Amino acid sequence: MTSPIIVMAIGTAAGVFALTAIAWELAARLQAGSGGKVVFAICLGMGVLTVAAKAAGLLVAEHNLSSLHRTSSIAPRSTVRIEWRADSSLTAPWKALPLRGGNEEQAHVVALGRSLFSDPILSRNGKISCASCHDIAQGGDDGQRVSIGIADQAGTRNAPSVLNAALLSRQFWDGRAASLEEQAHGPILNPIEMAMPDRASVQRALSEDGQYPALFRQAFGDHVQPTLDLAATAIAAYERTLVRESRYDRFVRGDRFALNEREQRGMALFAGLGCRECHRDPAFSSAGQIAPAGVFKPFPVFMDDPRLRKYRFRDDLGAARPGASTGLWRAPSLRNVARTGPYFHNGSVAELRDAIRIMMWAQLGRKEILPGASDTGQSPLWNPAARRLQFLRPDIIHDSDVDDIRLFLESLSADP
Repeated sequence: MTSPIIVMAIGTAAGVFALTAIAWELAARLQAGSGGKVVFAICLGMGVLTVAAKAAGLLVAEHNLSSLHRTSSIAPRSTVRIEWRADSSLTAPWKALPLRGGNEEQAHVVALGRSLFSDPILSRNGKISCASCHDIAQGGDDGQRVSIGIADQAGTRNAPSVLNAALLSRQFWDGRAASLEEQAHGPILNPIEMAMPDRASVQRALSEDGQYPALFRQAFGDHVQPTLDLAATAIAAYERTLVRESRYDRFVRGDRFALNEREQRGMALFAGLGCRECHRDPAFSSAGQIAPAGVFKPFPVFMDDPRLRKYRFRDDLGAARPGASTGLWRAPSLRNVARTGPYFHNGSVAELRDAIRIMMWAQLGRKEILPGASDTGQSPLWNPAARRLQFLRPDIIHDSDVDDIRLFLESLSADP
């Protein structure tokens, strides 16, 4: 690797020689005096030094990028490099969920939202509630490939978990809702889901109920009448209480026994392979309210693998423009992911282990995953004071690496 200092020195020397010759020539042609030569020399010198500095910067960037992003290859033995680097998605301190206290002022609003969340009164046929597709006891979703709505109509996308949804800056797979309140409106009025005809129908159903007018007044004020907007506000307030701490959070906060050795290794692989770039902690999504890194991510990036075609990922492109070559999606949170299969926007993958393999192929371009255990016994080192973990970046992925990542993702689950 050529030293950037040597590159700059060579560039500077060449620049001095060039500007001397050029300045002399221009000064002679323009019949400029000694002052003109100085001006020419200064201008040309600044230009040459700028070019040299850029060349050195590009060499440094090329060196860093090539050391972070390596193409997988088949070799007799795999090697794993354990490294520290400057803060990045690979080496930045890991973040746990912030500890939260209760908000007594919101207690009545939350209670109203909890009741509305489980009440089929918000559906046209009085049979479907928010909880029908988002079962809190089962991980916050319904466990189906796509959800079933009014009159047994099937939706087109897998229901995301409502647990920890408050951590995200955008809602729905395509990120079209900017808040939990905006998201809560959607299913109620959607003709396939809860199918209420309009806002007036929602207001009428709630106003004619025996308990809700009083509960709305208790939550929002003495002269308030039930409306769809206030119902969505209450539901969103309840959903903000559905943030759950996991063993991962306890580990990052200092409980060194919260994650075992294999889970820590999976955590190091998760960072080293680049998964953390789109699934940033603590939300484990780039669309998190904390430490966001861009809402939308392309998926799938690599679609030339015949193993991916059966999943029909390109049938729905999410937020991408019509005619785009790949989909564009809000990066989903991986919290509770072990309990919320099937996976991906179309629910096409049943097992978490298979979903990890697909991400290796579709997003990381890893063509081969070898059977058996990885041939390195190295374990990553955790610095609890700095909340940093040495990352693992294997040249070759083995089945055991996939299992370790799965074990780490399971540590992100929490009881309802």
